[in-house]
Amino acid sequence: MSEQRNTPNRHTLVRLLEQYTLRFFVLLLVVFCFVLFYFGPQLLPAYKEAFISVSTSLLASLIFALLYSFIAERYHQAAVNEELAHSVKNAVMEIRQAEQEYIQSIVEHTTAKIDALDRTHYRDISTHFRQFIPARSFPPTSRPEKEFNQLLTDELSHSRTYFFKGVTGRYISSRLATARRHNLTCKVLLSDPSNQDLLRLYVKDRFGPIPLDSKMNKHIEQVRREIFMTIIDLFDQTRLITSVEIKLYRGPVFYRTEILDGFFIVSFFTSHVPIPTAFPTTHLYKQDSFYYEAYLTDFNQTFELADKSIMINTRTTEQVLHTFLTEIGCDLATLPQLREEAEQFRLAFLAHTDWQ
Repeated sequence: MSEQRNTPNRHTLVRLLEQYTLRFFVLLLVVFCFVLFYFGPQLLPAYKEAFISVSTSLLASLIFALLYSFIAERYHQAAVNEELAHSVKNAVMEIRQAEQEYIQSIVEHTTAKIDALDRTHYRDISTHFRQFIPARSFPPTSRPEKEFNQLLTDELSHSRTYFFKGVTGRYISSRLATARRHNLTCKVLLSDPSNQDLLRLYVKDRFGPIPLDSKMNKHIEQVRREIFMTIIDLFDQTRLITSVEIKLYRGPVFYRTEILDGFFIVSFFTSHVPIPTAFPTTHLYKQDSFYYEAYLTDFNQTFELADKSIMINTRTTEQVLHTFLTEIGCDLATLPQLREEAEQFRLAFLAHTDWQ
């Protein structure tokens, strides 16, 4: 290590010695020419012209040598710098090209590996278990997703059936009012708002453990109001468009399903998320999938076993609606406020999805 540090010092010392030696030699020649030119004729007057000629020739040769050396050295240095720059540029280009070729080889190798995996494992899974794999998946979100709602509305516009199974069904009336289908078979399963234990189970699974009973009761009351709002809004918005059969059930409340002709959608409510969202993880399965038939059977069996129901159509009167709401525990004094809240909720949803 010390020898490597001393090497530049030696080079510098040698360079300085060369420079001082050259200067000393030039000075010596200049002095010699001056002595020869000035003292030569005095010592030997007969050779005056020879002394002057030799001294001036020698001085001229020295000046020429110095000028030539200076010009040649600068030219040589420029040529060396240019050659060095050219060499460095070529070296950098070669390194860059080699690097690009190496990266390209890595990319090609990785792509080949991915293609090989795709041709083996994924292809095997998608081929043999295609009926178990969702066609689309939608991550949790706190606001209505336009693409998801547009996809559902487009399918609803030509579907013959629409089956909903969930807790509150807050968006059903907006979808039906937008689709305006007159020959649609629509069946809706909502949680029974008169069953406190069922709603308590839903709140726990949806939002996680709530330590205070006051907050739990507040959540339960909000869920009950949303169920009442859905029934009221379906009566106000869809009974002149299509008939809707609503039933209230007492069963699992950890998922929501919407079944149409071409596909069905399932959303799972779970507390195992950092922050509960209004729209949980949702999967879409095509009509030819295993889960479509499974959840359709689940819906039909649950719908058949549900006992509390109301048919909403053009013949349904306000008195029939009041009787049903009273049966499930709704205070009719809150009916105007529930209607106003349902309308505001529906208009806000339609405005966000550009359907107003």
